[in-house]
Amino acid sequence: ALELWWAGPPWLAWPGLHTTESSPPTDGLEDQESRAVVVDLARPANEDNDFLARYSSTLKLLRVTALRFRFFDHARRNPKRTGFLSRDELEAARIRWVWIAQREDFSEEISRLERDRPLPARSPLLPLRPILDEQRLLRVGGRLQNALLPFAEKHPLILQKSSRLSLLLVREAHATSLHGGPQLTRSLLLRRYWILQANSLVRSVIHACVRCARFRATTAEQQMGQLPAERTRPSRPFQSTGVDYAGPIPLRTWKGRGHKAVKGYICLFICLSSKAVHLEPVSDLSTVSFLAAFRRFTARRGHCELLLSDNGTNFRGAAQELRSMFRAASDFYKECATSLANSGTKWSFIPPRAPHFGGLGGRRQSG
Repeated sequence: ALELWWAGPPWLAWPGLHTTESSPPTDGLEDQESRAVVVDLARPANEDNDFLARYSSTLKLLRVTALRFRFFDHARRNPKRTGFLSRDELEAARIRWVWIAQREDFSEEISRLERDRPLPARSPLLPLRPILDEQRLLRVGGRLQNALLPFAEKHPLILQKSSRLSLLLVREAHATSLHGGPQLTRSLLLRRYWILQANSLVRSVIHACVRCARFRATTAEQQMGQLPAERTRPSRPFQSTGVDYAGPIPLRTWKGRGHKAVKGYICLFICLSSKAVHLEPVSDLSTVSFLAAFRRFTARRGHCELLLSDNGTNFRGAAQELRSMFRAASDFYKECATSLANSGTKWSFIPPRAPHFGGLGGRRQSG
């Protein structure tokens, strides 16, 4: 067993069993070089889309295209055109880009219409009843043949939503409408173009507009303070009162010839609890006139415990007449406070240059 393990079977040692090694003939054979072959099935890039992607506005696109057309005309020895670009040149550039966009997105529909064949049943243009105009452009058919509208409005050009040209046209309409909303932008767009699913495209353009985002930004809102007790607790009418002046108002005692009008004012007394208003006419801003108006007010409305007013500094104007007038008004407030204290009325002043503390009086003046 060990011999079989180490030497193998006996017939392996028989003479004549081993033959000489032979190699296959190599005469007439040449060394062949192996090369790796890579097949690229990618579609070539669309040069028109690359050209459209360079521009973010329709005006720049049309001007560059019109200049290229002018260069081609000069190269063909056509009559040379110089100077500024005309309206016809820009319109020809616009029509050319619409023609390219339609051939790229609706080639099958255009081919069928050129052969007078019906559109496919699943075509998105089927409800529009499309037609081809003299320039072989795809337009909406519709039922407005007899309408008194321009031809472009009766039969707008059809474009696909995913087209780069559609995006530029929506941006142009949005800028033309002075950054209007979706309805205004689309109404301007429909005068010449019918973009499939235009609502979503218009909303996306407006949402991405930086200028519109600035106008839509929410501003900070002032948090209002707590209302004073005199304005929230029920009390007798005019128990707590705010006072202010309105005017001046020109007054005339009679309508005779040569009669001059004099200045008059209205003294407003506003109940802080019920918002009721009492008006008293005064001839000027003197202490005597105000005390007379206050006596007439208390004689009709009863005793006033709290009288709230401004201190006159917020009335200072640029004119010398206003400055002197309201400086005197500030003095007469202080003089009247002593007289009112004798009758049991407390006179309080709002902080200087804080007219929002006396908001009731300001609103009644504007009303």
